[in-house]
Amino acid sequence: MSKIGHVAIRVKDMDRAVAYYMSLGFNCDWESDDWSYFEEGIALLGPGYDRADPHFAINVANIGELYERREKLMELGYECEEPYKHRDGTVSFYTRDTEGNQLEFIC
Repeated sequence: MSKIGHVAIRVKDMDRAVAYYMSLGFNCDWESDDWSYFEEGIALLGPGYDRADPHFAINVANIGELYERREKLMELGYECEEPYKHRDGTVSFYTRDTEGNQLEFIC
């Protein structure tokens, strides 16, 4: 079963944005100059982050399911990027929905 893993939004000032979300009671799990992640499922993409557009991520159970999802989407005619191993150890690929919104499938 799939579920939303996180929502990634673009921010202009990472320090200001991190401070804001922490003031709301969110817990920063990862912080860097170009992206930060909160335990609650919000990712902040800084001005220099160019790996992805604002998006939401869909968690899948394992690497096998990740590749199955990618293959199925490609069979249906959707473009999918190659799977990518992130610095936090997760693996994902990006695609776009029928309206052009970026989606990430991640495990």
